[in-house]
Amino acid sequence: MEQVHRAEDGELCGGVEPIGARWRACTVFGGVLGEHDDRAGAVAQVRSEGLASLSEAWTLVERATGDEQPVRLVEVDPGSVTLALDSVFYPGVPTRTIATSDLADGGRWLLRR
Repeated sequence: MEQVHRAEDGELCGGVEPIGARWRACTVFGGVLGEHDDRAGAVAQVRSEGLASLSEAWTLVERATGDEQPVRLVEVDPGSVTLALDSVFYPGVPTRTIATSDLADGGRWLLRR
């Protein structure tokens, strides 16, 4: 995945990757933000939504069973994401850390906004 940084300060906002003839806009951990006809559209979405999406509610889906769990992102980086296993995060909520390789296409988990 090609990293996309904020021009003002170099902050990593997410990334883009070609998917066939289209471009996918992704979060820092590889969560899908959207798909576009061109690279410029995907980059624009990453810059406008990539960091903001980290504060949103997400749904963790186990691909094999389809089981869903509302989650909140606690910590993210290009290699992993730590999730609060509830729709809100507060002290004592169980957490789970998932490697981004387990979130990639074909991996065990899917994170959906």
